[in-house]
Amino acid sequence: MSKKLLISLAPFLATVAFVAMPAVAQATTPHYFSETKEIKQATKTPVLSWGTLKLTNSLKPTEPIECENESGGFAENPTGGGPGKGETQGWTAYNCKNLPECEAAGGKIAVLMENEGTPGLVTSLKWNNELIEEEGVIKLSSHNVRVFVRCQVVALAPEETLFEAGPAFIRSTTEIEAGGTVCTTNAAESGVQHPKLKNGTSAAKPPKVEFIAGAETGELACKVKNPAKPTEEIASKGATSGSLKTLGYKEQETINTHST
Repeated sequence: MSKKLLISLAPFLATVAFVAMPAVAQATTPHYFSETKEIKQATKTPVLSWGTLKLTNSLKPTEPIECENESGGFAENPTGGGPGKGETQGWTAYNCKNLPECEAAGGKIAVLMENEGTPGLVTSLKWNNELIEEEGVIKLSSHNVRVFVRCQVVALAPEETLFEAGPAFIRSTTEIEAGGTVCTTNAAESGVQHPKLKNGTSAAKPPKVEFIAGAETGELACKVKNPAKPTEEIASKGATSGSLKTLGYKEQETINTHST
């Protein structure tokens, strides 16, 4: 190749390299898709999730709490093209098991979840979440979520009282919440949870929210009352494992995520 040809090619190659660089370095943003179409910005799409999860406390690694779960909320792509956001508006855990001391006492395990809120403010039953991407994997990040694990034991038989104004009854049952654990995703307490999102293809094979025990999807910061000193708390870690299936609430459509 002649020297003249080499000189003439140099500006062309430099231009190609310059044009290619932004494509390699350009950041992607995870968004929500309904079936194969990206959800329109600022459009709240109702979603429903369900599945079995385990919560393992580092103080009792051989006794994970296992519950069936249902949660509902919405997903949306915010105005301006930022990462997909959403809100969990309700979460129910039921048919919980594997807390021997509670079951031996004839009690039932109760797992309640709520927004931890801001100190000094009233907590609520809903919390925000946001799509994040780590090493090419899209995850769902939620903050300030508080998890209560309690043993509820009925202490007194139900009492019925007849209203004077009509044929209605007040039924009151006294329950004891024995022991228990409080866990949080509050980053200030080293609690972070960001499960992986796995896309689906149909209602028969729906998208999933996958929790993996360990650092990959984060751990909860937990506190347990010290049996020897009830006024003290023992710090521990809570690891969630299992998965939740997710579909659109109205049409049972797949709600997937892709980076754009």
